[in-house]
Amino acid sequence: LNQIITMEKLIFTLGLLFYTLFAFSQKDTVVIKGKVHSGNIENVKIEWLKDNPISDISKTFSTPVNNNSEFLLKIPLSRLATGRITAGNFYHNICLLPSDNFYVDIDADTIKYTGQGANKNSFLYFLETKGFSDASFYNETNEGKLLPKDFAPKMAKFRDRRIELINSYSNKYQIESEFTNYFLAENQAIYTNLIITYPQHYSYFNKIKEDSLELTSEYFRYNQLANIVNDKFTISGTYIYLLREFLFKKSDEMRKRDDIKKLSYFAPFHIIMIDSLKGKTQEYVMAKWLCTDLSRDNLDTVIYDNFKKIAKDPMAINSVKMAIDKYNQKRALINQPLNDEFIHTALEDTIGNKLSFGKLMELYKGKVVYLDIWGLGCGPCRAAMPASKKLKEKLTGKPIEFVYLTVEWMNKKRWDEAFKVSLTNKNHFLLSDGFDSKFLKFMEINWVPCYMIFDKEGKLINFNAQGPWDEYGLEKQLTELAEKNNAL
Repeated sequence: LNQIITMEKLIFTLGLLFYTLFAFSQKDTVVIKGKVHSGNIENVKIEWLKDNPISDISKTFSTPVNNNSEFLLKIPLSRLATGRITAGNFYHNICLLPSDNFYVDIDADTIKYTGQGANKNSFLYFLETKGFSDASFYNETNEGKLLPKDFAPKMAKFRDRRIELINSYSNKYQIESEFTNYFLAENQAIYTNLIITYPQHYSYFNKIKEDSLELTSEYFRYNQLANIVNDKFTISGTYIYLLREFLFKKSDEMRKRDDIKKLSYFAPFHIIMIDSLKGKTQEYVMAKWLCTDLSRDNLDTVIYDNFKKIAKDPMAINSVKMAIDKYNQKRALINQPLNDEFIHTALEDTIGNKLSFGKLMELYKGKVVYLDIWGLGCGPCRAAMPASKKLKEKLTGKPIEFVYLTVEWMNKKRWDEAFKVSLTNKNHFLLSDGFDSKFLKFMEINWVPCYMIFDKEGKLINFNAQGPWDEYGLEKQLTELAEKNNAL
């Protein structure tokens, strides 16, 4: 696989050169000045900033607040990017364009923008105060209380009201058309994603079989790929994400067919991406598929070969190129001493004592470490804990430690809950910077649960290890490492 990746890097050279020249010609520096009028705020951040609908990689920019309560941020940017601005415990959605140069007044949970690029961000804050933010869009589906037949029209009204608001606001304040186009694409993509996923959410929350639900025509409409695909929406990361989710939904349906049952597990995914998608959407969905695959230490060679044949879009080409580079970079860490990004990652124990990841690994020298990166708010993380306890009990007496790193802010009450959920009060630590922690950023990990394995010398063996539910395969790997005589 490494040989394939190394050879194939040459294929992307021309595309990458074109992309780099294009990006460089568009590059600019966004300038954000501002003042914090209340609270003891030490710094202001632009977090989760993403400028690529294909990639899950985000960036954080932080600046201190000076003695006059003022701050200055300079952010290099080549295209539209979205994220959030954070001061203390308050945050607000933000959108940046390369030409932006604006001033921000922050007072507790209120925010005011003035200058070039201010209007679109004032609109996002306006949506937030009126209860029409992206987060509000998702709230109803998270609760799973409305019947599907009532949910669809409610979400359609929400979508349409947001369209009315952007149109009236833009006419009044002349919001950039690039942002308006992005917002409309994102608005429709969120709605479509909710309609596609809500029946499953509802059936899960209410313990009802999904095929027994009464569904309206809207659900059947968005069960057809032709009613979803629109190349104009490729500026929306949610659009690319929902198509990936659609792939899983339709693939599950296809596997029930007799002509598909005899094929491999991934055959339905390949059929849809290769035969049913076209144009820029096809490039972006394939690129997303490959980038996700590579981030999890795998390469789908069928999609990779087809992507090489059709790829024309610079962003798609460069996204895959960067994913391949990162894949090779991460693979080079296997069986090697910890690199600095791991060693210097900041942690805290359950009573607030600070330590580095390097110091943590010294505590377990001579033992295999199964690292569980998780969060209290993550359902799959919590659901995996009984399996983790069962496996740990089976391995009792072997030099193996199950170590838990949470990405969420913690206090005594939350630690007590963590002990209860994880079924143990041992080997718990906090990643001080959450998903911005050094080794998570370096490894491009922005999801939980995530599992890693380190050998008795503290060397990284697997950065995308099996979860504890895969009891026998994981037990075999951990046992073999435990029985291996490392040179300590």
